[in-house]
Amino acid sequence: MKNQQALIDNRKVSLQVCSLQHAPLVILIVNHQLVETVQKVCHSLDENQPFHTLCFHDLNWDEDLSPWPHDPIVQKDDHFTGNAPEFLKTVEKAVEWARTIVGPNTYTILSGYSMGGLFSLYAPYNSTQFDAIVCASGSVWYPGFYDYATTHTMKGVPRSIYLSLGRKESQTRNPYLSQTGLFMEKLQKFYKEIHIPCVLEWNPGNHFVNADLRLAKGIVWSLHQLNA
Repeated sequence: MKNQQALIDNRKVSLQVCSLQHAPLVILIVNHQLVETVQKVCHSLDENQPFHTLCFHDLNWDEDLSPWPHDPIVQKDDHFTGNAPEFLKTVEKAVEWARTIVGPNTYTILSGYSMGGLFSLYAPYNSTQFDAIVCASGSVWYPGFYDYATTHTMKGVPRSIYLSLGRKESQTRNPYLSQTGLFMEKLQKFYKEIHIPCVLEWNPGNHFVNADLRLAKGIVWSLHQLNA
């Protein structure tokens, strides 16, 4: 892959361009160090599904990916400032830049893990840039998100939504996190009812198991949906 970089809104952005010009563009909302591993796992699952990759360096995890402010929930030093609307504008600019290189009509897959998954699911309510969504072990427990998702109209309805969760993720005393599985099931039902192809895949283990594989499975599934 050929690597290109840009500075967008004072953020370092990397674009890895594959050999197929008009292949889909996968936007990864994850720790930058995980990107290469996710790419390798995707290709091990299906080597016949090439894609370009767009990622961001130095994400401010709690700040950039929380849709609105909230007090700490998981750790005492949580810093949920609700900066997702502003970060989404940066992501849109990055996608526009990437499309000047890979082609203006390229399909896009917005994919993220944990808070990145929450952000990915939040994005289509406020953007028309994304054709498919991958919410892997997404933080759909975030207070108010389920009500937001089921009472607001998406600005850009994606062609598909992939949800996944570890079977042990809801086994916690935390009153917010313990609802994650229930919210995932309810969201899948809701999206299917409004005629968006949506799958919920259950994985073994807790939140910290096989993040790369969980993301890769969602990306490959989404690639197949876009190529169907």
